[in-house]
Amino acid sequence: MRKLIVMLGVMLLSACASTGVFNAASGDDAVTLRVVNQLDKGEEKTESAPGWQMPGMNQMAKVGVLTVDGDQLEVGADNTKVSIEPGKHSLKLFADDGGMLRFGKLKYDFAAGASYDIVIGTVEGGTEDYRAKLIDTANPDQVLKEVAF
Repeated sequence: MRKLIVMLGVMLLSACASTGVFNAASGDDAVTLRVVNQLDKGEEKTESAPGWQMPGMNQMAKVGVLTVDGDQLEVGADNTKVSIEPGKHSLKLFADDGGMLRFGKLKYDFAAGASYDIVIGTVEGGTEDYRAKLIDTANPDQVLKEVAF
């Protein structure tokens, strides 16, 4: 029984040894990701509807990167601009348009030294609420990958 408790304690401590916090890349090869919010385009939220409203309904829409390869960005860090190492990565994105909080995952093999925009907007029709488009800033007319969430 004592060995079991010791083994569980070691496993618990080894699981806590990983910080789980994303460390931004630096240098010439670093890839720059910028999240562009297109949720508020064309909408004026100056007038409020009469009667009771759910708290947060009149707030500005928020979008950003939540995790990179499972490692969460630091609390208070700018989640709309992230620097990562080149190569294949999995990004967890979030979009919150006044109470409709959704999470999506974008996987891509990023080129060294490149700069990308992740444009998040609404989906016209369909079952998902938001759409993220990955665009290379060197060629803004071409959508490299598109994910609905």
